[in-house]
Amino acid sequence: MTNPLIIICIDNDPSVLNSLKTSLGNTLGKENMIKNFEGSKGVVKLVEELRNDDSEVALVFAGAVIPDLKGDDLLNIAYFFSNQTIKIMLTGDLNLKATAKAIRYAKLYRYLGKHCPSEDLKLTVIEAIHSYLIEETLKAQNRQLQELNQQLEKIICDQAAQISEYTTAPEQANQEWQHLSAINRQQTVLVDELLEKQYQLTQFLERMPVGVAVFNDKGVLEFLNYKARQLFGKGVVPLTTAEQMPEVYQLYFAGTNQLYFAEKLVAVKALKGENATLDDIEIHQGEKIIPIESWGTPIFNELGEIAYAIVAFHDITQRKKAEAEHLRS
Repeated sequence: MTNPLIIICIDNDPSVLNSLKTSLGNTLGKENMIKNFEGSKGVVKLVEELRNDDSEVALVFAGAVIPDLKGDDLLNIAYFFSNQTIKIMLTGDLNLKATAKAIRYAKLYRYLGKHCPSEDLKLTVIEAIHSYLIEETLKAQNRQLQELNQQLEKIICDQAAQISEYTTAPEQANQEWQHLSAINRQQTVLVDELLEKQYQLTQFLERMPVGVAVFNDKGVLEFLNYKARQLFGKGVVPLTTAEQMPEVYQLYFAGTNQLYFAEKLVAVKALKGENATLDDIEIHQGEKIIPIESWGTPIFNELGEIAYAIVAFHDITQRKKAEAEHLRS
């Protein structure tokens, strides 16, 4: 079963906190832990309790001004959290100096206006959590691979020192074989743990209330969640690239029978390192036409190279109808 995500929101405005908690619950699911704090009091205690349970905060929203802190507030609370925790600043009035310091010293992921559009908040949260889960998975994989490499290096050294004795010491050879068998069993356990991490990440994306598509660094579509498969009317078509999406998944310019230009797709732009948004695409499923809004963003590895592109999209049929009615009135 997937462990619930832990999200902390800190601000001096209760209405902002309540609105944020509702939006986060709708985006991530009610089963995740979302804690609101009107100031920093209680945050340290909660974080310490989580650490004692080997848990950590995935995402923290912090207001630019918190009553019981002085100076650059996000800087003052940043040390409470691990380096993996995604930190987002909530600001009413953009303070470039404070924001620049937060980006540099608190490893700020992004800043958002307190009353930003819900679509912006939704996409930012999806991007942030996806980035966090990928980082956690990679961290676990690297740690386990390092352990495996150390074990294998020791085995090779032991074998080099003892190989000449195998023909004259069958009992020792048998012990070495048993040791190798034990290492192999341990490797099997580690591989199972890695697969479980990947399964948890997949389950999180599957439960997203918006369509999610993930492309690898070569631009090949690797994953569509349940909502995406519903909207497209099909699952992942093997070896489909971002440029082939219009033809394979029937993406058209809104109100036309013209296939959408590949170079304008948010996935293609994300693979070039750009963030992008579009709301002039329609999915054609036979006679059914679904207008969508989509957002794309690149996901970078620790070397600053593009590792993935993630695209989120949702059905905007009702919004388009409301806009059309407004124009007629």
